[in-house]
Amino acid sequence: MKRAKTATTARTRRESNELVNRKRSCQNVAAVLAGSEKPLTAREIAAELYSYGLVDYPIRQAVQPRLTELVEDGDVIVTGKVYDTETKRNVAAYMLRKG
Repeated sequence: MKRAKTATTARTRRESNELVNRKRSCQNVAAVLAGSEKPLTAREIAAELYSYGLVDYPIRQAVQPRLTELVEDGDVIVTGKVYDTETKRNVAAYMLRKG
């Protein structure tokens, strides 16, 4: 399914994207991972950030873009898969890269 491309949707998507403080969001995600002794899923990270009032909703979509950026930058590693009982699927587990 193709995404609708109109001037309005492109503009509102861009405006919303500009409101995100990526650096702070990445720092928050990294802090949660640093405080954990075990790998965490995106959903678990989002729930933790939500409990501190740092994201609006405890859903993986709140942190997944930042996790992707942190993995691409080499700051976070994917350690494997774990079973998510909510979605009944295997999902990626993440840890902060040591050193």
